[in-house]
Amino acid sequence: MSFKNLIASSKTPFPYFVVDDFLSKKNYAVLIKEFHELDNCRNNDWNHAKSTDEKNAPKEYLTYGGGHSNDSHDYFKSLFSESIIWKEFTKYLTSENFTSRVWEKIDVSDNNKSKKKRKLRNPKYRAGFFSQLFYENYYVNLKLSKYPSGSGIAPHRDHGAKMISMLYFLGFSDGKERDFGGTQLYSDLKAGDWSKYQVDHNVVGSEHLELHYDIIPKSNSFAAFKRTENSWHSVNAISDLPEGVFRENLQVNFMRINNTTSLGAVAAKLQNIVKDLPLKFQGFKEALKATKIFFLEEYLIWKKNMLNEAEYSEHFMGKVRVPINRFKNYLFKGLIMKDYRSKSIRSLVLKFCEKPNSKIRYVVNYGLDISKLPEVSQRVSFCFGIYNDSAFEECLMKDYGFKVYAFDPTPVAVNHMQSFSNNPNLQFIPEALWIEDAKKDFYFQTSNSSINKMSGSLVSEFSQKKDSVKVVCKTLSSFKKELRIEKIHLVKMDIEGAALEVLTRILIEQVVDLPDQITTEIEIPKEDAKYYLAKVYHLFELAKRHYRMFYIPRRNRFSSLEVLMVKKD
Repeated sequence: MSFKNLIASSKTPFPYFVVDDFLSKKNYAVLIKEFHELDNCRNNDWNHAKSTDEKNAPKEYLTYGGGHSNDSHDYFKSLFSESIIWKEFTKYLTSENFTSRVWEKIDVSDNNKSKKKRKLRNPKYRAGFFSQLFYENYYVNLKLSKYPSGSGIAPHRDHGAKMISMLYFLGFSDGKERDFGGTQLYSDLKAGDWSKYQVDHNVVGSEHLELHYDIIPKSNSFAAFKRTENSWHSVNAISDLPEGVFRENLQVNFMRINNTTSLGAVAAKLQNIVKDLPLKFQGFKEALKATKIFFLEEYLIWKKNMLNEAEYSEHFMGKVRVPINRFKNYLFKGLIMKDYRSKSIRSLVLKFCEKPNSKIRYVVNYGLDISKLPEVSQRVSFCFGIYNDSAFEECLMKDYGFKVYAFDPTPVAVNHMQSFSNNPNLQFIPEALWIEDAKKDFYFQTSNSSINKMSGSLVSEFSQKKDSVKVVCKTLSSFKKELRIEKIHLVKMDIEGAALEVLTRILIEQVVDLPDQITTEIEIPKEDAKYYLAKVYHLFELAKRHYRMFYIPRRNRFSSLEVLMVKKD
């Protein structure tokens, strides 16, 4: 095995290297011959892996071994029990000799190499107190992969348990060399803190990535790269392969030992405390900044520059008591936060949203910039999501002179809005807003709800998935065209989880005639919070091209995300 024939190496965007002729030509010829002979005999032993890029590469690819399991050695001993060269090869790949040489090559390209001594361990090793504190314990994991035409893997950076990812390319199963179907390495150096909000294997907004290097899957070549927060890579959709032909490779991973003894677990907790200190300091700075904004908001409300909900009494004690209660609520729910979701919402607000000003009004639970309103006779608002509360819509009509179009498919809303049937300034449409014109399942918020009392969402993750009804859905453009509206000055969305999808689609496809203002609530579930926060980051990156954004604080700050988007001049 040789690392001498270096093709490429770099420190940025993350440490990697690629070498050619990893084995001698003679040994490789025997290795690949015995692999295909064995593969033909045990073709049914492969696992089918679902594509993570179903739009571009919907076909499954095949794997053997790997994952986060620590028993891949046993898998490979069983698979290659009758092949001398494969037994020797895999033995070498799990040896101290091989691993030390890989670390040596990676460290040359790594400015952030660990100061702790690395220790190759048995996959079933459990780290004790001192071993956890003073060593980086790892084991070697092996996996075979076969990619047919139509398969691939979307950009991802690998799980945090992985330290080094390596690919030994076996070329294509028909023996022909091709210059496509490889593994792509990406740079996020121009993406700001985009990576901070991403999930390892479920990227939102991959357009932030720039192709850095495309590793050609040349047979008998070897590539290795370090897993970092920025180590984005993919297998772009493979096409134009004949039926039954695969791109083949052996994946070799250095995996962290996460199994510990009871004392090792204590050491791990101590390490995490030290590791989290910079994050806690960053959180402290964000808390101070958020508190300054809180007092600015309260001052503006106190001065009546902002129209707040009717909790402010004209009585003097009401003016004193309510701000005190709001501050107490902020102190315990908006300042002292432990959960990841609330802290991340606060970070997003501080990054993307401007400080409030005297032109912003808090209308019921939503926002409005009065400096951007046209003449009263021209004001048109589309309000999506009513249920049994039309206070915002009524305020728009009475206090700001809007012609309001209200939309909600639920029977509760239909019944509630009957009282406005004779009002010329409010028109109700019992349909839903979505990213396409279609009939779509509307999921009940709770199981066993009656249709007449149900509330729910078009997005199943925000409801239970058992009960649903079909409702008519249309895009914003379709509603606008159908109602013959030339210009929408304000859009309100309270559509239970659907706003993320709808707003993202609008900002991608409908940038010519965007609404002047959008006030919306964006729900972020506790489950899969990081994935949804990544989607919010992507949405805000799109929105900032066209809109200024303001946070609309409700009583429980940062438990959900309410924003006002005001179109730039």
